[in-house]
Amino acid sequence: MELNIAFSGFSAADKAAILRGLSGYGISVFNGAEPYDVAVCAPPTPPVSAAPSANFTATRPHLAAPAAKLAVTLSCDAKVMGMLRDTGCTVITCGTADDDTLSVSSVGEHKAALSLQRRLITLSGRKIEPCEIPIKSKNTSNLRVFEAATALLLLSDVPPEKGYEI
Repeated sequence: MELNIAFSGFSAADKAAILRGLSGYGISVFNGAEPYDVAVCAPPTPPVSAAPSANFTATRPHLAAPAAKLAVTLSCDAKVMGMLRDTGCTVITCGTADDDTLSVSSVGEHKAALSLQRRLITLSGRKIEPCEIPIKSKNTSNLRVFEAATALLLLSDVPPEKGYEI
């Protein structure tokens, strides 16, 4: 399968980890022109040298929603959520809240379990019912990567029953 994905807010390392995870399941990604199949948005990670502050989010560059059929985002970012609400695309939220589509249910070193909280319709129209999805990784313990890659694998019809290695 080939996906046209717009990434926003991910570091180069996080994006590379997501792309490696997808390629392990035969999914190739290209960044073509709008409309995208999926927009994957996250608040940018502050630079390591920057002290944590509320100013980092307030001073980041202006956000613009890419034209996409679906969007995957972290629910904790109110600015991105507000931007996507106005696009009319279907939004899949990831995070730790009870009402997120994909929620973190447990975390360990280089592994996690994510819970699909409600029925998800894949890009091909297949229905995936709520379930627990074990995730393993040799390369990262970053929850943003786990969430984004899992959402993209689900949308691409990769069966979740055996879990994913990202």
